[in-house]
Parts: sequence; C-alpha cells; structure tokens
Amino acid sequence: MPNLLWNSDIEVYNPEAIPYSVAQCIVQYLAIPDLITFSHVSRNCQRAVNDPQVWVSLLRSLGVWDNAIIINKETIQKNPDVMRFLDDPLTCVDYIYKSRRNAKYQMLKIHRCLYPYYKDIRSKSFNDLKMLKQYNTPMDQYKMLRGLHMYNNIDYTSDRRLVSDKINELFELFENALLREVDLCFDFEEYDQMKEFVMVLIELNNSQGLIDFYLQKMDSTDMPSIEYFKQEEESKAYALDEKAIDQLVNQLADILNRQNSIIHRIFPPEIPLMYKVCEEIISNQLHDHIVVQIKQAKKCQLYNTFIPAIYSKLTIDLVDKIEDSEYHMPIIGLIDMNFESIIAEYIREEVSYTKTHTNGQINVWKQANQVDEESNDKEEKSDFLTSFKNVFAISSKSDTDTDKPIRRTFDSSVFDPTLIQSILDDASSSIQRLLLFKTYTIISLRNDIFSSIHEIFVNIIDTIYITHLKPGFQKVLQYLAQSDDNQPLLIFFDVINMADVILSMIDVFYKSEITFDDAAINPSLTNKKRIETLIDNYVADGLNISIELLTKQIESIYDEKLTNQYTTIATGEPTIAAKEATTLLEQNMNLLIDNNIEKSIIDVFQQEIAERFFQIIVKTIKSQTVSVEGAPNLISDVNSYYDFMYTQIKTNKRLVLPLYQSLQKVANIYLIGGEDSKAIGKLIVDLSKFNGIFKQEEIYEFVQRRQDWNDIKRDVEKVMYGFDCRVI
Repeated sequence: MPNLLWNSDIEVYNPEAIPYSVAQCIVQYLAIPDLITFSHVSRNCQRAVNDPQVWVSLLRSLGVWDNAIIINKETIQKNPDVMRFLDDPLTCVDYIYKSRRNAKYQMLKIHRCLYPYYKDIRSKSFNDLKMLKQYNTPMDQYKMLRGLHMYNNIDYTSDRRLVSDKINELFELFENALLREVDLCFDFEEYDQMKEFVMVLIELNNSQGLIDFYLQKMDSTDMPSIEYFKQEEESKAYALDEKAIDQLVNQLADILNRQNSIIHRIFPPEIPLMYKVCEEIISNQLHDHIVVQIKQAKKCQLYNTFIPAIYSKLTIDLVDKIEDSEYHMPIIGLIDMNFESIIAEYIREEVSYTKTHTNGQINVWKQANQVDEESNDKEEKSDFLTSFKNVFAISSKSDTDTDKPIRRTFDSSVFDPTLIQSILDDASSSIQRLLLFKTYTIISLRNDIFSSIHEIFVNIIDTIYITHLKPGFQKVLQYLAQSDDNQPLLIFFDVINMADVILSMIDVFYKSEITFDDAAINPSLTNKKRIETLIDNYVADGLNISIELLTKQIESIYDEKLTNQYTTIATGEPTIAAKEATTLLEQNMNLLIDNNIEKSIIDVFQQEIAERFFQIIVKTIKSQTVSVEGAPNLISDVNSYYDFMYTQIKTNKRLVLPLYQSLQKVANIYLIGGEDSKAIGKLIVDLSKFNGIFKQEEIYEFVQRRQDWNDIKRDVEKVMYGFDCRVI
C-alpha cells in the first residue's frame, strides 16, 4: 500500500487542527450545547465560536436583536442592574442590549434559563412538565411558552420540529383554557380575575377574538320599547313626546356607561373595545330602532319634527351623559356615519315640505280672500299693518288725520302680511331644524344642509313673489289703469305699504336665519335682491299709472273750472282751478311722506309730477284767452304754482323751479299793453328772458293767446322778422 504524503504546511492535513474557515461554516449549524463543546476542539474552533457575529446571529434568530436596547452611558446609569433580568426565565428575553461584545454573554444567559425547560418539553409529557409545576399564573405560563417558542428558532437538532409541534399544541391548549376562564368569569361578573386572563390573551394576539367574544355577550342588549308619539284627546292629532326620547337617551347612556365601566375593569386602553361596543349599539340596534320609529313618525305626520329632535337628543344630551369624555366625539361620529342616509332623506323631505306647505297656505288664503274680499275693512287692514310694523321695528310716521277715514272704491287687501308671517315662521322652523345638523361630521352632507337652507329661502321668496306679490301688483295696476278713482296714489300707496312690510319681513327673516353664510356668491342674497328689483319695477309702473291718473284729474279741474278766468277783472288771488289743482297735488305728495315711502321714490315722484304739472299749465295757458285786465289772475296762478313747488320740493329744486320761473315770465307778457306791441315782439326774440325753457315758437304761441292778438299781430311779427309784412 503506497505511503500518503503529508504536507505539514497545509493545516487541513493536520489531524489535530480544523481550519478556521471550516470552523466558521460549522458553527452556523450548531445548537448552543454543541457550540460550547465545539469551542474546546481547537483554537480555531474556539476562535470561530467566540466570533460575536455567531451570537448576534443567534439573538437575531431568537427575535430579540433587532429591537434590542441601544446601549450608552445614560442607559447604563438608569439601569445599572439590568443584567439581572437575564437570570430569570420569565424576563431573560425582554431586556437585551444591542452590544456585539456582550452578545455571547447574553445569549448564554438566555440558554441557561430556557434550555432546561426546553429539554423537558422534548422528553416529557404535558402533565410532567416542570414549567407548569413551577409557574402557575397564566401570565408566567405564557412568558415561559413564549420564551421556549423563541428558543425553538435556534434549535438546530433533529428534534426541533417535534418540540415546535408540542409548543404549538401547548399554546392551543393554553389559549382554549384561558377562553373558558374568561367566559366563566364574565358570566359570574368576576371582572378583576377575568382581566388577568384577558391580558394574557392580548399577549397571545387574540385581541380581535376578545372583542368578538364581548360583542357576542352583548346580544342580549335590546333597545327599550318606547312610544314616541301620543294622540291628543281633543284634536286627535299626534304630538311628539320628548319625554319618551329622554327616556331612550337615559337608557342608552346607562347601557354605555355600564359597558364602559366593565370594559375599563377588564381591558387595557389600547384595546378599542368601547368604540366597538358603541359601534355595535349605534350601527345595529339603535339604527334599526330609529328606522322603525321613522315609519311611525310618517304615519303620525311628525316626520320633520322627529328626525331633528332624536338627532339633537342623541348628539347632545346622550353625549353629555357619557361619563368618559374620550368617547364623546367618536359617538357623534358613529351617529353621523350611521344616520347619513336617514338625514339625507330628511333634508330632501324638509325642502319639499316647505315648498308644498307654502303653496298650500297661499292657496287657502286665496280661497278665503275670494269669499271675504268684499267684506274686508280698511281699518282692520290698517291695524294689521301697524302691528307688523311694530313686530319688525319698521319706523313710520303717524297716519294722516285718522279721525277722518277715507273710503275706498277698491279693496286694498291684495297682500296679507299675516299670511307671509305664517309662511316665514314655518320656514324659520324648518331652517332651525336643519341647523341642528350644522356641525355634522360628514362634510358632504353638511354642505347639503347649508345648500338646502338656501334652497328653502329661495323657494319661499319665489313662491311669495310669484303667487302673492306679483298677482297683487298686477291686480292693482290693472285697476288703476281702468279706474277713474279720484285718489289713485292713496290706493297704490296702501298696496306699496303692504308690499314694503312684506319685503321688510323677508329682509328681517334673511338677516336672522341666513347668517351662517357670508360667501361672495350667496344664492339667498342674490335672489332676495332680484325679488326686490322686480317689486321696485312694479312700484315704478304703479307710480307712472298713478301720475297719469293724477294728471287727468288736474286737467279735468282746469277743463271744468277755468272758464274765462283770465279775461275778467283781477281778484288778487289764485283762481279756484289753481287752488284745487295745487290742493290735489299737495294731498298726493303728502301721501308719500305720510306712508313712509323711500326718499328715492319721493324724489322721483316729485320731479316727475312737477314736470307733468308744468306741461299741464303750459297746455292750459295755450288753451285760454288772456286779456291785459285778466293777466293778474294768471300771474297769481303761476306765482302760487311757484310758491307751491318751492315749498313742496325738498330736493332737485334746481331742476324744477326754473320751469315755474319761466311761467312767471310768460305770464308777465300779458300785462304789456297793446300800444307797446313792439316790446312784445322783442320778448319773443329774446329767449334768454325765459331761462332757455321755451323755444321762440312756443313764446309765439303764448302771445297768440292775447285777447288783442289780431290788433298787435302785425307789429309783433314785424319786430320778430325784422321787416314790415305787406300783402301784394
């Protein structure tokens, strides 16, 4: 047999030595007892075993290295005896420092604590395990099982799978035993003892199982049987019993507070069991209870009242009664989340209700008004107006001469502030009910609430305008256009007063109810302004018609009572026609002020009537014959006109007074004697004498109304045209 040649330089051929690289590979697959043995084989083996990386790797496999405590001087100062935890099987895996130099020391400490019990599991039956004999509290037993389960990860022997199966079986038996104990303790209300088992089950990552267990035990928690709607004996109508809702709130609060008390005795704060309990009660039991009651509320015509009332009671009163404030907002959030579809339906119903109810109220009023229209008394309507002005703090001047009531031939009850007040009151109730949801935690629904409030307001004022104000104004304007009533403005200002009261009521309603929205684009404000503009247009149309009627009345006065007054001897005072005309004007102008009409309307009216009156006077003078002897009568008339306008016109005098000054100058033409006809011709040519109001042709027309015109015509025209007129 050939001889084997040994190379002493190659360490691997040395039967007494193992190369370091080989030793490094071997130690990766050795259990701790084998590692200790292997370290005594040779220096290379010892060196490989003592490599910190070997022990770090074991600690990492054990599951304690990655979350180990970062070591520094401060940590050591705070825990000088921390290493003592390594000597206790219950705590040896809980306090590990991330120190490579101490990795072997810490791992061997853990090994010495756990290996005896680990070996015991491998070789003995469950009944003989010393682990169960030495540690008899659930938490201690759990910690031992946890440590042994971790140790199994660094067992590189052939028995590793067997031990792993036995540990898992032990865990299963242990967990089932804990669950049985929890069930028994809960039934006997031994909550303090139950907490001990619960804490172990939480460590076993069975939190969800505990939550499910607790919720199953709550299946017997039923909603109270309560009647929320009671029937009135006399009216037979149903009314909402708020005391019944309070009863529900109180019982719910008692249930939740009791559950919270029990949960706090059993479970740690990090388990969201109380939230789950609230969710179970609110999402299922309370929700189903409310759905049933909603059907009954609809039958009793109390749906719109019941939903806001129950929501307000739950989110305010119930929450206030929950002793643990930590759950106030979560409970509100749960209520909002589970009531979202209910509230969304309610919002739609509230908007629809206000629109339908408003139309219904106006239709009822129309029917009643048709029956009673002839019997409505003006004084009664005036009382209504006064009362509403007081309610809404609308300042007004005292009525003119209330001791002398003026009879009307037209029924002024086309508008009814009482009806509008009723409509606005109902709308206010709807809006106030909706505003109970203004802090709803679901933003999209909260936005729907505010949009719906705008929609209600827009619907209300649109309906009031379309079905009440617009037909009323059309009725009045039609009457005025066809009427020969001698007091058109008085009638129309009665109507304006009513409309103004209604608009004021709407404005007060808007300012008091639509205060939540100051956005640049506010649909309620936009629509309110639109309605106000439409009403202003009707007022303008009515004023125009009234002014037309007034001018006809004045023309009628001149036609009837100004006969040859400017050819008779002067009396030294205005004619009867002039007095009656200015008196009629004064009465109508005072109506504007006495009825508290806006200043802008007064200004427009006064200027318009002043211009119309001026035109009537011009027309009247051109239709009369004026003598030199009767000219003082005309002068007295136009002076009275000027004085009247100077007194009555408060603004825009500069636009009005020049008209009447020019009339005074025209009247003076008639004082010039016929012998001074050339002076008359010069006046016609000199337009500066008449403030630029009249053209030459108009002055010529005035001069033609002189009684002596035929006598002076030739001389006047000669001056006018600059030559003598000769017939060839």
